[in-house]
Amino acid sequence: MGSNFAYEIITALKKHDLSWGILTNGNQWRIYHTDEPTPYENYLEIDLESILNQQDKSAFQLIFFFLKSENFQVDGEGNSRFDLFKKESQDKIAYIEDELKNALKQKEHNNQPTYNIHLIFHFNNIF
Repeated sequence: MGSNFAYEIITALKKHDLSWGILTNGNQWRIYHTDEPTPYENYLEIDLESILNQQDKSAFQLIFFFLKSENFQVDGEGNSRFDLFKKESQDKIAYIEDELKNALKQKEHNNQPTYNIHLIFHFNNIF
């Protein structure tokens, strides 16, 4: 898939006041988000052909989950489930970054390694 197609989908999404869209050639599937700082370069790409060839059932289930039509439906506030997924992801990234910063500060202060970083991920209602 070329960059011209990315330009076309981002342009079409903005024209129709949509935030999320899928671009595919049948083998590779890309999920684009117009609110990204560089929406033409930032996307989630799924190699469906590879997953099917490898018969990777768990990867296929995850793809099936993400590509459900209800994930693209917009609620009364203009948000979709993809917006929720992105927010949860950003929150988890911020948490991990804060924990790593705190661990590094503690190590510098105590001059000894710290191994007390606990990461808990909740994937409720995915399947």
